[in-house]
Amino acid sequence: MTPRSAAIVGLGTIGGSIALALTRAGWTVRGDAINARDRAAAYRRGIHIAPGTGRARVANLVKGVEMVVLSVPPGELARVGAEVAEEVPATVPILHTCSIQAPKALGLSPELARRLTPTHPLAGAAGRGFAAAREDLFVGCQVSVAVPAPLSARRAAVALWKALGAREILACHAEEHDQRMRYVSHLPQIAATALAAALCDAGVPATALGPGGRDTTRLAQSPWPLWHALLSMNPKASASPIRLLEAELHALRVALEHGDMEKVGRVWRSASAWRTGEVAMPYNGELPAVARPARRKGAARKARRAARPAPRAKPARAVRRRTKKK
Repeated sequence: MTPRSAAIVGLGTIGGSIALALTRAGWTVRGDAINARDRAAAYRRGIHIAPGTGRARVANLVKGVEMVVLSVPPGELARVGAEVAEEVPATVPILHTCSIQAPKALGLSPELARRLTPTHPLAGAAGRGFAAAREDLFVGCQVSVAVPAPLSARRAAVALWKALGAREILACHAEEHDQRMRYVSHLPQIAATALAAALCDAGVPATALGPGGRDTTRLAQSPWPLWHALLSMNPKASASPIRLLEAELHALRVALEHGDMEKVGRVWRSASAWRTGEVAMPYNGELPAVARPARRKGAARKARRAARPAPRAKPARAVRRRTKKK
């Protein structure tokens, strides 16, 4: 049965966008947030805010809902998750949206890790808090759902993200997800921050940038407290992908200093082809591939049959004519 009611803990950009989108889709949504301005803004947009304080407030928030979504900073997940799990029946799925999913990195006990189902949308917006929330934030986005997880929780996660307009929902082990995010999320953030810092050091005002400069430095506006929490969980692992960026920048700098425009052109064309999807980059042993959801057995059998090589034609046998003896 598809859930139609949810409690959202955390009404920032992600949690607020979930609450707005579910409300638009006809779900019954309750919400809560530490920030009083976020709570007030959400209430004005039709989100039911849980009354009370302390444990009574948590109980009022989750009472009777079919799903709970925790959209809180990674450093707060263990505490908030434990408080919610005490008030929610075991049959009610509890999802979280942290961009870090490994239980050990999040400080989750084995018992709490079994109760929480990690999901992570590749989506975001400039700004912070409920003021940056949009009901269409997740339309067309890609979402990962960690495996293994209880079947009921995975079904609830799929129902949630489909209702939010996700384009693709992928199954991925938590450790593989976190390694992948260091490349597709952390590295772009660090690169944008370094670029903005370099422009600042050069005395270039942000107002002097054109659309390209504004696009490439947009992530530099991301709040440091959030990224401090993410990067400090495993700083050495987050530093590893930077070596690849440093190597590419070093190669470009040396080529330009020596006037080797052929080498610059090779890097340029390779990057352009990758960005336009003209080339599929080989697996380099560092970035794990995301596991796709298993296909149905019937579809898998058809795919295997289609992949089999065509059988060899049997050589024609010589026909021996029998002659009757007279």
